[in-house]
Amino acid sequence: MLAIKISTFLLANGAGINIFFAAMLGKTNVVKSVLTSYPTLKSPKGSHVLQLVHHAKKGGEDAKEVLDYLQSFIAS
Repeated sequence: MLAIKISTFLLANGAGINIFFAAMLGKTNVVKSVLTSYPTLKSPKGSHVLQLVHHAKKGGEDAKEVLDYLQSFIAS
């Protein structure tokens, strides 16, 4: 996917990672760590007014674990 390629390129060239990149790239440990420390961020919106779930969906199969984790908050 183009979004993943762009994100990977940006990170490889010095961009800082954020929870939205982490969700899209399937970095479950990063997402869980941030949300454990800051539970009020469970439904944050990024600079494009998109929620974490949207970014995890864009990550496809690699982000399935993150998506499942995030959707558990929506279901509860």
